[in-house]
Amino acid sequence: MLVLFLTSSSSSSNSIDYSCFEEYSGFFSYSPREIQQFIDENISYRDNTVPLHSALRVLQERRGNCVDSAFVAALFLGERYGTTLLNLFTDKGKGHVMYLFQENGLYGTIGNSRSEKLKWREPECESVESLVETFRGPLHEQGVHLTRFRIDDLSLAREREDWKTGKNGFLVNLDHVMGKWGE
Repeated sequence: MLVLFLTSSSSSSNSIDYSCFEEYSGFFSYSPREIQQFIDENISYRDNTVPLHSALRVLQERRGNCVDSAFVAALFLGERYGTTLLNLFTDKGKGHVMYLFQENGLYGTIGNSRSEKLKWREPECESVESLVETFRGPLHEQGVHLTRFRIDDLSLAREREDWKTGKNGFLVNLDHVMGKWGE
C-alpha cells in the first residue's frame, strides 16, 4: 500500500465565535450514532458538490452533500473524536466523503448520501483500510469502482473556521489539508 503525507500551510490563529451554534449546544455531547441519526432525520441530501457549504449553513438550510454533512459531524464530534474525513475516489471521477471516527480503537463513519449503504458504519474495523473495503461493494453496485482513498484532517485547513461557519468566504479546499493516501 502506498502512503503519502502531504503538508499544509500554517493554520489561521483567529479564534472562532461559537455563539452562532447556541441552539445546537446539546449536540456537542451526542454520540456518533446520534449525530448520524440527526443527519438522517434533519439534513436532506443535495447533489451539488460546489460550492461546499459550511456546517453552519447546512444546519440553517437543512441541506448538504456528503462533504457538507461530514463538516456537521466534525463540528459536533471534533473535540472528542477529531476532525478527520475519509475521502473515497472512484474510476469514474465520482467521489464520496464521510466523517471518520475511532472509538475504542475501532473505526467507523458518519455520512450523507442517497444510498443508505454509503453512510453509517459501526466502529467495528481495526484499520482504515478494512473500513474502506466495506464500501467497495456498495460503490460497485452504483457502477463505479473504488480506486483509492485519502484521509483529511480539517484541523490542518488553511482557514480553520471556514468549514464551521463560512466566515471567510470560500470554504475548505481539501487539497490544502494533510492527506494520507491509500490504494
